[in-house]
Amino acid sequence: MDKDFRLVSCTDCKLAFFCSSECRSKSEQEHRVRQCADLKEHGEIELVRIKHTEATGEVAIQLPTQSPRTTYRPLSSAMNWKDFFEDISSSPFGSYITKDFGPADDNAEYQRICRFLKAAVDTSTYILTILAGLESELADLVSRTSLTIHIVGATEQVRKDDRGAISPSPQSEESNGGLYRPRHWRPRGSLRITGL
Repeated sequence: MDKDFRLVSCTDCKLAFFCSSECRSKSEQEHRVRQCADLKEHGEIELVRIKHTEATGEVAIQLPTQSPRTTYRPLSSAMNWKDFFEDISSSPFGSYITKDFGPADDNAEYQRICRFLKAAVDTSTYILTILAGLESELADLVSRTSLTIHIVGATEQVRKDDRGAISPSPQSEESNGGLYRPRHWRPRGSLRITGL
């Protein structure tokens, strides 16, 4: 392959690449119709994450509820992120987005806030998925005053060779036909949540 070979990016989204200018010209119309706007928006959201990390040193964007609520509202009552921000977290952000998570207005401020929220919900999704599972499995969740969650992870049996290198023990390899699988599971820790 030629050392000077360079892929040619889309001039608009800058996230799609083509093998040459000719290839870009041939594919540009289909790319613009099917992918360009979505890729450009994802690129803008990623820039929000990068700027947040540079400004705060934090990788995740947190969106805590502004003031704790005294009544419980189940996640299942929110049909979309707008409902979540307005009804569950009582956040002012809900007014900036539509039910399909687009900006509620075409002005730059609404677009900026919508991108910020899209970057932030990536982190919130994990936490909210756990909460939705707890709501689904624990009928008495709303009346509990505390909850202990055990976090489980794998531990492996290991051995050291004469140079000190660590490798899976022969027993763990033999137990499943030579494929590595941890033999023992143990709790990695516990998380106690109080004041639900």
